[in-house]
Amino acid sequence: MTKIESTDVESLEICGDCLNDAYLNKQMYEVNRIGKCDHCKMENPILSLLEIAEILETAIDSLYTVTASEPNFLQLMMQKDKEGTYDWEREGELTNDIANALIGFSDDKYGDYIQLILFEKHTDWEMAKMSASTPFDDEYCYEKKHVFPDGMYREWRTFERIVHEESRYYSAEAKEFLDTVFEGLAELKTHSKEPVIKTFGPDNKANILYRGRHFFEHTDIVNAMGRPDLHIGPPPAEKAASNRMNAKGISVFYGATTIEVAMAEIRPPVGSTVIMGGFRPMRGLRLLDLAKLKDIPVHGSPLDPNYIRGAHRNHFFKSLVSKMTAPTNPSNSDSEYLTTQVIADYILNVPNLNIDGILFPSSQYSKEGENIVLFYKSSRLQKWNVPKEAKFQGDIYQAYADDDYEFEPYVTMSLPHDHEEQVEARRKEQERIHKIFGGKNKSVAIDDGRMYYPIVHDPSLSLSPEDISLHQISAINIAFNSAPIKHQTYIDPPPQAEGDKSDENFEVPF
Repeated sequence: MTKIESTDVESLEICGDCLNDAYLNKQMYEVNRIGKCDHCKMENPILSLLEIAEILETAIDSLYTVTASEPNFLQLMMQKDKEGTYDWEREGELTNDIANALIGFSDDKYGDYIQLILFEKHTDWEMAKMSASTPFDDEYCYEKKHVFPDGMYREWRTFERIVHEESRYYSAEAKEFLDTVFEGLAELKTHSKEPVIKTFGPDNKANILYRGRHFFEHTDIVNAMGRPDLHIGPPPAEKAASNRMNAKGISVFYGATTIEVAMAEIRPPVGSTVIMGGFRPMRGLRLLDLAKLKDIPVHGSPLDPNYIRGAHRNHFFKSLVSKMTAPTNPSNSDSEYLTTQVIADYILNVPNLNIDGILFPSSQYSKEGENIVLFYKSSRLQKWNVPKEAKFQGDIYQAYADDDYEFEPYVTMSLPHDHEEQVEARRKEQERIHKIFGGKNKSVAIDDGRMYYPIVHDPSLSLSPEDISLHQISAINIAFNSAPIKHQTYIDPPPQAEGDKSDENFEVPF
């Protein structure tokens, strides 16, 4: 039988009907070379086997790694065990099997031809004379590699350095990197076809966001029960501290989808009292669900460079989500948040995306529920219509006969005798303000004490008295892993004399 050389098969031309790969079909139509297929003999767009082999080689380099050609130490010892039955065999797939699986040739012989072409392209004949295995030969085996996007991680480290050391507020290089990471964000869906951007709106009564604060002093507790919109809502800008998703001075709403998660996040001390509010959306809020970024499938042909880039990005998404949701170290400075703050600002300002906030897993609570941050434009709470002169009285317990007390929180509001006159005076002042700003502006103008009236965003959240609860913290449960600490002491050996090769250490009891 005549031996087939690579030059015999490189020029063979195959059409799209004789293989099953969308990317190769696309390449055929882009090259637009019409010819007679050497397999089906039909006139169609074609590619040569050499062109197909070069495309496959790129995919193998990106998606596969070479398996071990010899057993490791443990495997070697198992193989030498006379009583054992272990017999080492090299693991992995050969080039021809990978070619047939990825490309879907109608005849397996073309996988053999592809292997021959690549083998002769890369063969080191000097090594071959010594019977050494060379790339793409009959013994060279591959296995799918763990996708590790080196380039994207290098870009991430550069991004962190720019944000921390060069340009906190604007960097074209940082923006270019984030454009690459979040490209096509609105169209991304998980394996189960769920979009990564969900709408959280008032049409579903179960859509409630929980947020609370802990108190110790009785007066503070009563004030918070009377005006929870002021005491447990998002802080005013001047009191907004630097946090995971916001810079200092930018007011956002941090909450949770369950009371348990909200409680775990505020970490109230034992003996304190928590006022918890259930905040309801007044309109549909568009939320990016970070956890879903970890479940994005890669579509298309593994031969397509875009497929490989998508696989790299999806792997990077998993690391990015872990980075943005990792537990914070209280001893670290505010600079710890810089990168996540920049990312949150970027997501807020992506053109035409109109994201109101981000859902992300809690680092404090491992069961059901998520954290949420609503950006400043969507975090405004509808204030209660309570006169400034109102006073509140209340308690956590109700007193009954025979000195019996029940855990029954209550609050009572009292108004002064000229309450109606004060309301009318404020109404007239609001009319004057609205005339200044055009009269029909839906945004509410508020005097912030600096003699001007900034325009603020319409409220996105409401808080009803029925959605407020009080919790006395009696105990804290902590989950942890334990292991004993092994203490050992070693005495360094004396200096070695010239020619003495001993490097033995002497162990003594602790």
